[in-house]
Amino acid sequence: MGESVNNVDVLLSRLTWPSVLVRERAAVALADLMSQEGIVCEQTQDAIMTWIGQQNLESAAILGIIAFCRLADHHRNKLPEPGIINRELRRPSLLSFELLRFLYGDHALKPDWTQCHSGEPTPNFEPPEFFEKFRNNFLPPIYSTWINEVQDRTLLPMFRQWAFEWTQLVSSLGCKPSAQVLDFGGRSPGLRMLVDFPLSEVYRSTYLRSLAWAVTKGRLPEDTAFYLAREACPIDLGLWRVQPGSKPPWWPSPMPSPGTIDTVPAQLSTTLSDLWDKKSEVFEENTLLAASGSVQCGANTYKLSIRAMFQAVTGPVAGDPAEIMKACDDVQGSYTSQDVYFAGVLNPIKPTEISLVSHDWSILPASVYVRPHFFPRWQYWRGYRGIQLPAPFLTSEKLSFRCEPDSIRIFEGTTQIGTWQDWTDGVTEEFVNDLPHPHGWALLVHSDLVDEFSRLSHSTFGWICEVKVFHREHEHEDFREFSTHQLYGTTNLILPS
Repeated sequence: MGESVNNVDVLLSRLTWPSVLVRERAAVALADLMSQEGIVCEQTQDAIMTWIGQQNLESAAILGIIAFCRLADHHRNKLPEPGIINRELRRPSLLSFELLRFLYGDHALKPDWTQCHSGEPTPNFEPPEFFEKFRNNFLPPIYSTWINEVQDRTLLPMFRQWAFEWTQLVSSLGCKPSAQVLDFGGRSPGLRMLVDFPLSEVYRSTYLRSLAWAVTKGRLPEDTAFYLAREACPIDLGLWRVQPGSKPPWWPSPMPSPGTIDTVPAQLSTTLSDLWDKKSEVFEENTLLAASGSVQCGANTYKLSIRAMFQAVTGPVAGDPAEIMKACDDVQGSYTSQDVYFAGVLNPIKPTEISLVSHDWSILPASVYVRPHFFPRWQYWRGYRGIQLPAPFLTSEKLSFRCEPDSIRIFEGTTQIGTWQDWTDGVTEEFVNDLPHPHGWALLVHSDLVDEFSRLSHSTFGWICEVKVFHREHEHEDFREFSTHQLYGTTNLILPS
C-alpha cells in the first residue's frame, strides 16, 4: 500500500515535468491506477485531489483534471461526485470549466469569472521588458496571435492586461524570471525539444486570466473565450484515445543505396507502382485515399506522401505533378464541433471550391486536412498538419467522425465508410526541426464510394506521390531537400462525358 502511494507521488511530480511526453505518460499512469479496484483507486484519487488543491497556476491544475478525463474515457463510473473537484480547485479557469463540462455535463459548476483574474491594472502600470521579450519563447506565437485578435475585435488592452496578470503572478509566486533555461548545451544544430518550463505555465495561466478578464468586461463572448482557452489544453481528449498502431506491412522499407548514387527514390517508385497494381489485394474492399510518413534509410531521411485524386482530361498536355501535389496537400476542411474532443460532422465542400486546372488536366483532391481546434502538444507529431479525412462530396449524406482506440472512424450516416490510423517509429522529446517526424498515417475509405464518384463525375481515380529526400554531408550543415513526383492511375485519354 505504501509503495502505491509513493508511485502516485512520483507520477504527480511528473505531471509538471518539462518533457511533454513524460507528462502525458504520467497522466495515463494515474488514470490507470484510478481504474483499479479498492484502496488503490481511492488513494490515487485522494492524492490527485490534494495535488490539484495545491496548485497556484491554472494551467497546472488542469493537468490533474486531465487525468480524470482519461479515466472517464474507459471508467466513467469511477469518477468522483460532481463538485468534489470544484471544491479542491484553487485556480478555476475557462479551461478547467471546459474539462469539467466534459466530465459532468450540466452538473459542472461555472466559476465566477470575476474571481478568475487580477482586476484592473494600476494607471501607471508598464509591461515588463522580460514579458514582452520572451512571451513567444516560453509559449508558441499562437497565444500572442489570439490575444492580438481579441484586442482588435474588442478594443480592450489585452496585451497590457496579460502583462499585468503575469506581473501579479510572478510577484505572488516569488519567482525570478530567467531565460537561461532556453539555452540547451551540447545539442546538434537544428535539434529541438518540445518542453514546458515553469515560466511557460506562468505565461499560459495568465493568458487564461486575461481571457476571463475580457469576459467580465462584457466584450468577449463566453463561447469565444472557451474556444481561445482550449489553446492551453495539452491534449485533444479524442485523439488521446486513438492509440498509434504498428507500421503497416505495405509501407515501403527500401534497402540502403549500395554506392554513392541514391537508389532509394527509385526503389520507392517501384514499390509504389507495385502497390498501385495490387491495391485491391492489399487493401481488399478499401481504397487508400491518403498516406504520409517518414522512411529512414542509411544517412538520409525520406518523406513519402500519397494523395488520391480524380482526374479529367481535356487535351494532350499533362498536368504538372508538383502543382497537383501541392493542391492535394493544401486542401483544408472544417467541422462543426468545437470542444476538447476531436469529433464532429464535416462541413460541406463543393468540388468546384477545391478543384485545380493544371494544363489540360482537371484535378479534384479526394481528401482534406481537418485540424483539431488547438495544438495537442502532448502528441505534437499529430498536430502540425492536422488529420486527413475523405472529401465530404464523396457521399450523399453528411460525413461524421469520432475517435476510437484503434482509429478515427468515419461514417456516412450510421454506416462506417473509412478509417484514419497512424503509427510512431521512434518519436522522442527531441526532433530535428528540418526533418519529418518519425510518424506515419493512412486514410482508407470503402472502394465503392470511390468507384461511384468516378462513374458519376466521368473521372479517373489516381494517386500523386511525392518523395522528399533530406540530406546533408556534415552535422553542422543545414539539410538539403530534393523532391520527386510520380503519378499512378492517371490517363491522357479524354473520357466520354
